[in-house]
Amino acid sequence: QPSTYTRTHPPAEVENPNFLAYQHSHSPLPVRLDGPYGSSHALDTLRASDTAILVAGGSGIAVVYPLAEALLLRHHRHRSSSSCPWTTTYSRQRAAVRMLWVVHSASHKEWIPAERLRELEGAGMELVVPPPTGEAGRPDVEGLVEGWVAEGGDGDEAGEVGVVVSGPDGMNRVVRNVCARALGRGTRVRVGVEKFGW
Repeated sequence: QPSTYTRTHPPAEVENPNFLAYQHSHSPLPVRLDGPYGSSHALDTLRASDTAILVAGGSGIAVVYPLAEALLLRHHRHRSSSSCPWTTTYSRQRAAVRMLWVVHSASHKEWIPAERLRELEGAGMELVVPPPTGEAGRPDVEGLVEGWVAEGGDGDEAGEVGVVVSGPDGMNRVVRNVCARALGRGTRVRVGVEKFGW
């Protein structure tokens, strides 16, 4: 009997013999596929570093959250005999991961469920979410990132620092400048900028 296999996001596996029957009895549905986008460069840079620093401005969390998850959590999916058809377990991947997420409004924090952020913190990530800029003004992104870069890349036990930033142009520029100054001091730092906008 014909059937289809469908992969969805978030990942779920569906096998349904009715898909083909529906297709044969209805008009074609135009579909536009777009992509692929991106590369593994940002993740590769962070994985090769002793300290990973992720900086998100607003919707830039859509870039840095999956990177943090990939660094800290490994998903194992397997069939379970329990009532839940799939079980996901997590294991720690690295220790030095820090994330700064700057939001304009408190409601923006709902974009990522709090329990997902707690999972990452439980796996060892340091998370800083300052008060919303709409209420408290802009936080000292420069000072915080500069401190994290210095802590990870300066001194006798200096390691390599990987930084990925995704946010408004001004935030991206501040983080790039912090990293440029650190390079000038001899710190081993790599920076990746994920830019968005019109």
